[in-house]
Amino acid sequence: MILNSARDIETPGRDQYTGHGLVDAVAALRADPDFEIIADISGIAVVSEDGQTFVAVAGTVSANQFDYAEISIGEGESPSSFKTMGERVMTPVISGELTRIPADEFRAAPVWIVRIIVIHKNGQMREEWFTLRLG
Repeated sequence: MILNSARDIETPGRDQYTGHGLVDAVAALRADPDFEIIADISGIAVVSEDGQTFVAVAGTVSANQFDYAEISIGEGESPSSFKTMGERVMTPVISGELTRIPADEFRAAPVWIVRIIVIHKNGQMREEWFTLRLG
């Protein structure tokens, strides 16, 4: 309940400096103990398959009432827009591969944000950003 009620600060989602955000004790006490929504990128790896190179995104997308998740990429440290990659993830994934993005999608810039957004059936969302530095 503490993680799900924390107020996000700085980079959207969990990050290395601020974790899940600022603890909001009042919100945690008011939170539904059955509510859960998780958006987590645990790693990114380069993989080859059938002569093509991909960036594999691994992590967890889950909720106690999971609706769907989307993976997108944006150019630079603070993208003004994102491009959706692949199909929506329609079932929860726990510590697994979320998608494979063709490596050519990253050719235009040295820094990219990989973003996942998880949507709960009640409409709430949680997102996480992963900074990918190339070269």
